[in-house]
Amino acid sequence: MAGRMLKFIRGKGQQPSAERQKLQNELFAFRKTVQHGFPHRASALAWDPILRLAALGTATGALKVYGRPGVELYGQHTNPDSAVTQIHFIPGTGRLVSLCDDNSLHLWEINEKSLVELKSHTFEGKNKKISSLCVESTGKNLLMGTEGGNIYSLDLNTITVHEDVIYQDVVMQNCPEDFKVNPGAVEAICEHPKVPTRLLIGYNRGLVILWDRVAASPTHTFVSNQQLESLCWNDDGEHFTSSHNDGSYVTWEVAGASSDRPLKEPITPYGPYPCKAISKILIRTSIDNDEIIIYAGGMPRASYSDKYTVTVQQGEKHVAFDFTSRVIDFFTTTPVPPDGVPVQEERPETPAQLSAQTVNQVAAALVVLAEEELVVIDLCDSRWRPLRLPYLVSVHASAVTTAQLVDNVAANVYDNIVAAGQQQTENVYSESAWPISGGEVTSAETEASERQLLLTGHEDGSIRFWDVSGVAMTPLYKYTTAQLFSGEEIGENNDSQNDEEEWPPFKRVGTFDPYSDDPRLAVKRVILCPLSGMLTIGGAAGHIVIASLKTSPSTAEVKSMSVNIVSDRDGFVWKGHDQLTLRAGTHNFPQGYQATAVAQLSPPAAVTALGAQWEWGVVCAGTAHGLALLDALAAAPLLHRCTLNPHDHSGAGDTPISRRKSFKKSLRESFRRLRKGRSQRRQNTSASPTSQSQPAAKKPGDKIVETDAEIKPVERAVEARSNDDAFGSMVRCLYFARTFLISTQNSTPTLWAGTNNGTVYAFTINVPNTNKRKEEPVTCQLAKEIQLKHRAPVIGITVLDGASVPLPDPLEKITQLKGFWRRTKVAAKKSAAQHRRALQATGGGQRPTSPGDDHLKIVELCPTDFVIEENLYDSDAVPQHVEVIVLGGTEEQNNTLYDIDEDEILPAEEPAEQQMITVANVHSEEIDIKMPEYSRKTQMMFPPKVDKKQIREKKTNKLAGKEALLRSNIEFKERASAMLEEEHKLKIKFQEQEIAHQQLRHKLEIEILILERDKKKLELELLKKKN
Repeated sequence: MAGRMLKFIRGKGQQPSAERQKLQNELFAFRKTVQHGFPHRASALAWDPILRLAALGTATGALKVYGRPGVELYGQHTNPDSAVTQIHFIPGTGRLVSLCDDNSLHLWEINEKSLVELKSHTFEGKNKKISSLCVESTGKNLLMGTEGGNIYSLDLNTITVHEDVIYQDVVMQNCPEDFKVNPGAVEAICEHPKVPTRLLIGYNRGLVILWDRVAASPTHTFVSNQQLESLCWNDDGEHFTSSHNDGSYVTWEVAGASSDRPLKEPITPYGPYPCKAISKILIRTSIDNDEIIIYAGGMPRASYSDKYTVTVQQGEKHVAFDFTSRVIDFFTTTPVPPDGVPVQEERPETPAQLSAQTVNQVAAALVVLAEEELVVIDLCDSRWRPLRLPYLVSVHASAVTTAQLVDNVAANVYDNIVAAGQQQTENVYSESAWPISGGEVTSAETEASERQLLLTGHEDGSIRFWDVSGVAMTPLYKYTTAQLFSGEEIGENNDSQNDEEEWPPFKRVGTFDPYSDDPRLAVKRVILCPLSGMLTIGGAAGHIVIASLKTSPSTAEVKSMSVNIVSDRDGFVWKGHDQLTLRAGTHNFPQGYQATAVAQLSPPAAVTALGAQWEWGVVCAGTAHGLALLDALAAAPLLHRCTLNPHDHSGAGDTPISRRKSFKKSLRESFRRLRKGRSQRRQNTSASPTSQSQPAAKKPGDKIVETDAEIKPVERAVEARSNDDAFGSMVRCLYFARTFLISTQNSTPTLWAGTNNGTVYAFTINVPNTNKRKEEPVTCQLAKEIQLKHRAPVIGITVLDGASVPLPDPLEKITQLKGFWRRTKVAAKKSAAQHRRALQATGGGQRPTSPGDDHLKIVELCPTDFVIEENLYDSDAVPQHVEVIVLGGTEEQNNTLYDIDEDEILPAEEPAEQQMITVANVHSEEIDIKMPEYSRKTQMMFPPKVDKKQIREKKTNKLAGKEALLRSNIEFKERASAMLEEEHKLKIKFQEQEIAHQQLRHKLEIEILILERDKKKLELELLKKKN
């Protein structure tokens, strides 16, 4: 019964609920588009001199083809565990052949925007293990040398093996007796540069045969005493050079009576002591028509066996390029022509002619593939400097410890970063054109809609800036924090001065350097403000570096500040590393980022969260012990909060150990015993080892019985918990926002912090006005503390507005719908002009202040938002409060409020001439004096000055005339008011119609924008379907 219930529970648990299925339909789907950085475990390299494309293979079965910046194609072998050992282009055809370590050949074709595998073939048997490959100049066949010594021909169109095999026993007929037994595997196959029917075949033990494919017989035999590594023809095909495992190379003469002898004695460049093997050698011609010898390896074993080098020799010039990782392969390229076609008089039409003319070429650049990076050396440069890589840059040159992607970078910030990077590497790289220039980039791909930067923090304390706006990930700038601290001597590299005196003449190239002198320098968090360009860095030693972007070098002293987060916790003992010491005195900063302040947190634990708000000028950092808020402008601490509880700091530094055996696991074991049954347990217990080794024949009705090994659960090993589990006080996220934390009426600047145990802290920040920011201090205090019931780590906090849209970042500006915003601004100004005309039309004299730029509300927009026009000035409002200002009167008179009645005029002390009285509208919130309603008429004329006594006498003596005059005035006022009311209604109606037309026009414009966007989406989808 229990077993059936368990099956029922398990069966129900495996079925997804209807809510879950509905949610899955709404989830986002992601797709890989572009791969940045250097590929993991590179293993093979190839070059197409016609199309000027380079191919790269990895140990994980990946295949990548690169052309000019922006041209990248990716492919993946079906077996990801099979490493790519060799790649060969079929020149000029857009096809290439890859060989994997499982002895399989794969034919690939480059389409317009993809790399497609056409066919594959796998060879079985030890004697058919492929050891070398050579593509015929015709591009139709592939010659395959095997470890058994035979050479097979593969049809590249059908991927089938031809019957004409060059057998080892036939080749060995005229060879010395020592080699007839076993010459070894075929190490190299090279076609003659001028006579394609002649093949140079090199065997592992040092035997080289010149084979005539027409006569099917060897014409020359060359014997070496050392194991063969590689072969290379010279330009004219009269000589070839072989490299060997003892660090030597030999030049042989093909034509002449003494053709079977070396032209020169073996040359060991770094001898006479034992040397490492020269794995590959190339003989090329320089642009000065001098011979260039390029080879990998050959270093003395005793002194430099740990060196990875590629040596280039041209006459007396000799340089050993030193790499920090193993050299995989290398090739040379011709000078880059304007159209990307190899330099030649007439471009042939057939691949055969193309290949024949480009086998021996002028060497303009040397492309070296190492295990961890790609390096391109400019052989046309007098100093043989490397070229700046537009892609395939080793992002992990120093171990990556953090990263940040920044969108919508301001144009001035981007340009200043680029200029600083160019100045930083002014004399380091050559300015020649990039040699791998194949392919074409469409205009849509070249024009980036927005600037995107990727910031990577590294273990050596450096931050690298990368441009990821397009397909290629291009390095822009490098900023290092190590120079700010003592103990890390930063100075000019004097290796170039010692190169001339040292032998071998090493020259360090490449950027890959996985070793860090001080792990405390590691960058744990980094934040870049895309609009102001301010950079905030959090390190592994609890240090925070604040740097600003400058366009010129400077000398300044860096401000320092220290914050003790656990100052209120007695008995706390820090058992970790010491903090970094800021270098005293002034610092010489080059163009680019220059540190303005450095803060040191205590204890010096790694920064786990970082936040910056440059509109307010504050920075906040969090560690495993708490958080600290800093005033970045004044370089002063504002607040610190310890998040440790009494149980955390007592065990801080200790690593708890747990077996992690849960109640769920014990319950699972009990149900397994119940499912097994007593009879089965007795049978398994009484069974002997011999009977268990012989499986019994199963009957159709029998059930499969699990053995003890299958039923017994695997005991979890005792393991140490990570720090994330041990420290619930660790600050995981920080967030600045202006929101309604204290009052629902006014928003205030706030800081939010989330910890590892589900605690959320909310702080209020009082930031002075801009003009008093440097004079008055910034204050901060805790407003709320929230504890989540599930106590899960808080990894992110975001405040949403009324439309459930995240609040914009600090200093964020509108980058989209610029035209729409411009039209909205014009409409607001037009509305203000209509308001002024309405006031004047209704008899306005002195009018209220017209809306200006300060009254214009700026709304942050996303692409789907609409602008709602806000106008604080209502031209249709009836004035309820009237202020009478007597022009020409005294200050006391002008500051007095008068009640105006239609039947009474209040005279004032004034000159004899006529006076103008202006009545201005006053908002009810701005005044507390109750005043009677008044008509819309806001201008009146006063009669000349008279005495009050005379007025009373006239009222008594001429009362009838006064009443008649008043009635006449009242009637006149009523008729004038009615006419004004009618005129005003007509004007208001006209305004309403015009506003309605404007709103309709705005709505239509927005709908047009949406339709254009949908149209572009549909066009892109159609293009994707066609491709």
